[in-house]
Amino acid sequence: MYPVIEIFGPTIQGEGIWQGSRTMFVRLAGCDYRCRWCDTSYALETAAAKRLTPQEIVSQLKILASYCKTVTLTGGNPCVHMLEPLITTLRAEDYEIHLETQGSLWQDSLKMVDMINLSPKAPSSGMQQNQSTLAEFVSQARSLQLKIIILTDADYAYARELHQQYPDIPMVLQVCNEPGQDNYESLMSKYRALVNKLTLDSSISDNVRALPQLHVLAWGNRPGV
Repeated sequence: MYPVIEIFGPTIQGEGIWQGSRTMFVRLAGCDYRCRWCDTSYALETAAAKRLTPQEIVSQLKILASYCKTVTLTGGNPCVHMLEPLITTLRAEDYEIHLETQGSLWQDSLKMVDMINLSPKAPSSGMQQNQSTLAEFVSQARSLQLKIIILTDADYAYARELHQQYPDIPMVLQVCNEPGQDNYESLMSKYRALVNKLTLDSSISDNVRALPQLHVLAWGNRPGV
């Protein structure tokens, strides 16, 4: 049984390199981090979640849109749960599986995931990234991308250092607002500043992209839509 906060879609992926592509979302409750600017704080705890089996999750996906065969597992951090039963069931139903995680907890079942959107937490999150576990994701995952949330200059420096460590992995930089601040103009101002910084930074390769959070632009601040 998995603690499910919500299952929704079909919609588009709002973050990372697959931005704009159609997907279903399964949001699992529970997280081992407490990032200070977390935009899915309602998914941190499992108490309010509905408990579903892998088969029940698939049934809900089919009811919503049987024709959409890409599913994104998100949270919270879905990796706080043993995902093999869910991943195996989704693969048996011919889903392409994407997964969003900060890279703090590895499990071998993740080798069956088609794409991991790995989002290590930069300094402004208030969390300390486990570099050895991050390296395990890089060495073991079938396919992955890096996504770094940028709020401060220290965050940008962290992203640049990580890119220089793993230059062959595509990286996306995305800005966010301060906690409690839900202001479109502020967000776009930060995005323009990020674009200017990235385009003039000779120490970063063309394998890094600065992208807005598409779901925020289109629908307001509903993460994962």
